[in-house]
Amino acid sequence: MVTKIAKGQFKQQLMAVNNDVNQEVFGRGLRSQKVYLMDNTILIAAHNQRVPALATLDKLGLPTREIDLVLQDSYKTRLKELIEERLGIAVRSVLKDYDPKNELSVNVLVLEEQLEFNME
Repeated sequence: MVTKIAKGQFKQQLMAVNNDVNQEVFGRGLRSQKVYLMDNTILIAAHNQRVPALATLDKLGLPTREIDLVLQDSYKTRLKELIEERLGIAVRSVLKDYDPKNELSVNVLVLEEQLEFNME
């Protein structure tokens, strides 16, 4: 798979898509994120903003793990759709884990083909 842009531009576009999906699913943008590219794998590490209602439930000691899992599944589906739509990349699988206490998440995107870029 050869993209028609440089690696830095690709990362910026990917971060914009990721932030858009976060806003769409969770109603909040990301505090920060970092993208790592390796062959046919993309890793996105992000510092999130906890959904206020869930943060309140967390403080009260009420379980939110099941809600987090439902939201994560929705997020993964939408991220795959938008990456394929906006960036034209075939995504085989999206894996996600989230640490609500530290508001950190890691996404692993496994692509159908290896990434290749123009020179920056």
